[in-house]
Amino acid sequence: AEAKFKGALTRCARTADATSMAVLEREKAPVLDFLRSWEQPGRGLAIFSSQPAGIWQVYELDVLIPTYVTVDNSPQTSILARVIDEYPRMAVVLLDGGDARIYLSEQGVDKLRLRQDDELPGRHDQGGWAQARYQRHVDFHHSAHLKAVADRLEDLYYSQPFSRLVLVGVQKAVDEFTGLLPDPIRRRVI
Repeated sequence: AEAKFKGALTRCARTADATSMAVLEREKAPVLDFLRSWEQPGRGLAIFSSQPAGIWQVYELDVLIPTYVTVDNSPQTSILARVIDEYPRMAVVLLDGGDARIYLSEQGVDKLRLRQDDELPGRHDQGGWAQARYQRHVDFHHSAHLKAVADRLEDLYYSQPFSRLVLVGVQKAVDEFTGLLPDPIRRRVI
């Protein structure tokens, strides 16, 4: 990262005027200090720096972005906007009986956010009125499980909004789950 920054700095300096060169010299040292100690958790990095204005913002990204340095009065955020457009935050809900998992995908990386494990009663083959009564009992527990997952997804949506939602599971469970979602979240289903 340090070598890439130095190369981008050199390219920027070729076309910079005297004022821009002074800014580059002033901001170079803190950026290099940061890069020397930076342990790369992601694949990309965006740094916004202005010592006189007290600005120091570092954004670690999970995607590669071009390496460049620029001096301007307003932040150059077009690359970050492109990352957001190309890799929107998406939630994936896997419904599998009493086990549900919610993943949040951002910048092409999936992370397990929530897991809902509920012990659900199984079916039996007794028949008669007892079978119908037991089936209602099973259905009640399945519905309660789906409602708990929907509530957790709603909490996640309001704390970490996502623009798309993928539901995976048996069609009956997915349909019931979709009906439990509030309208703003239901509109995100793809």
